[in-house]
Amino acid sequence: MSDVASFFRGRAVLVTGASSGIGAELARQLARHGARLAILARRRQNLEALASELRAASGATVLVVACDVSEPAAVAGAMARVERELGLPDVAILNAGIGESRKLEDFSVEWVRRIFETNLFGVLYFVEPLLGSMLARGAGTIAVTSSLARDRAMTQTGPYSASKAALSAVIESLRIDAWPRGVRLITIEPGFVKSPMTDRNAFPMPFMVSSERAAAIVLRGIAQGTPVIRFPWPMAVITYVLRMLPSRLFLWAGSRLSPKRDLKKPG
Repeated sequence: MSDVASFFRGRAVLVTGASSGIGAELARQLARHGARLAILARRRQNLEALASELRAASGATVLVVACDVSEPAAVAGAMARVERELGLPDVAILNAGIGESRKLEDFSVEWVRRIFETNLFGVLYFVEPLLGSMLARGAGTIAVTSSLARDRAMTQTGPYSASKAALSAVIESLRIDAWPRGVRLITIEPGFVKSPMTDRNAFPMPFMVSSERAAAIVLRGIAQGTPVIRFPWPMAVITYVLRMLPSRLFLWAGSRLSPKRDLKKPG
């Protein structure tokens, strides 16, 4: 048995954003590792199909909970059901998130607010009860999906980068205090991962990895207790260099990368 499988076998694991993409692939690999799963997303039909697939393939224990993570009451209800039927999660992978590109003329505060409600608050609504319970128990892991985009905002995607930067900063701060008390807070910062969300993008996405590869990297990092999981490494190096660029040089470079046509928007 691999170290990853031995870490997850028999543990209660909660995964949000599990209806597609990396979230669904995390659930598949966790089921193969013998974890007891609670899978959450808005689309119940997709979750039920995934749960049936996992039960048939590996006999996994899978609890399906439809939940809009941007609604605090829905999150509270979902957490109550998970704890009642599966127990307090040993590991929570808070993966739900949205992204959307807009041209300059379409900027609005409501656009920013909607992205923050899911990408930041939709994670922290789970972190609050999980952190309290795990601290009381003295053990547990909370892993949140941020992004390499947190390093620097690129053209037409400012709210997405800002939401991920805020999330990484909050988790980094909590990690400092929680780690000595037995609770691991882990930040997942991927580059481009093949998924329905990235399928909508009209701009180049270098060093893209498959959802299968991404999920394997994430689960290995969680099992090893890696505080920040950044991948793929070439893209991580690029974003680090971009973060170090002086503002004037970044403005010059960014203005030349700005698309001269409209980007696709979610349908």
